[in-house]
Amino acid sequence: MTEPPLLRFLFLAGTLTLGCLGSEPPAIALYPNAAVARLPPDQVSTLNGTIARVDDRDVAELGGPFELLPGCHVVELTRQIPNNGLGLSRGIYGTGQLPVAIVALPMKAGARYVLRRELVPAGTGMGRRLVFSAREELPGGAETDLHPSFAWHDVVDCRAAPAAATR
Repeated sequence: MTEPPLLRFLFLAGTLTLGCLGSEPPAIALYPNAAVARLPPDQVSTLNGTIARVDDRDVAELGGPFELLPGCHVVELTRQIPNNGLGLSRGIYGTGQLPVAIVALPMKAGARYVLRRELVPAGTGMGRRLVFSAREELPGGAETDLHPSFAWHDVVDCRAAPAAATR
């Protein structure tokens, strides 16, 4: 017995959809000679989030995630107000830009780092507060909430640190 065309179409569409779930786009390598020789995941750090700049390089249009050599990196988050659906459900529409957020972030080989800024409800009514979060995910599955430094002297020290100082 042959399958009706609609059933075949639905099966194929479902299979393709399941194959795409949970997949993350490939990381963009931001280290020297990456176009010639990509390093294995255990030798690089992965950075996720709404990133504007990494080590004075504008990466906002690239999207991410990013692969970096281990060490201290200066990361600037985008200034766009996050689109987290709050404006749709509460009758609030945010415009403008968020304050500049530049952090010194020591990164380890094989680890994944997730940086976020979110507007979350603040008490009752329509008030919102801006929350910054940073998380380190190690290859073995351990996760740690980080508190990277926004202090300018730490950013300056990070810029001066050798690339592989936190292996």
